[in-house]
Amino acid sequence: MELTMEIWHRRGSKEKATKKLRNDHRIPGRIRLALDRWKRMFPSSTYVVEHPRRPNTAIQDIGQALDGACKRLGIERITPHTIKHTAITLFISGGGDPLLAAEYFSTSFATIQKNYLHLAPDHQAPALVSLRRLGKRQPRKS
Repeated sequence: MELTMEIWHRRGSKEKATKKLRNDHRIPGRIRLALDRWKRMFPSSTYVVEHPRRPNTAIQDIGQALDGACKRLGIERITPHTIKHTAITLFISGGGDPLLAAEYFSTSFATIQKNYLHLAPDHQAPALVSLRRLGKRQPRKS
């Protein structure tokens, strides 16, 4: 992961492209502040996530790194996909636009619609308005 100009380049410069989208996107303000703080606290560090026994060496497999961290902390195993799922869930349930979620999280709109749209606070609101009118006659026009 490389950070430049508040953009998160999710695919490293040496990584091959795969069928999985990993588009670049802007870093949210609160995370940017945390990254700035990290840089002040660890000015000699090159990577946000480094190998614990080899300073200035990037983690090659973030999944394996998370497994090890969870084991050391004695917590349930998490994966990068779990973190992405949580982020999309929070975004949609907080009223975020599903089309923006698809773009930002590099996920198809069909996946957002299938797995997350029901979490939106206004999900099916227009249908509920129509249902309230069922059985009620419209006033006649003279």
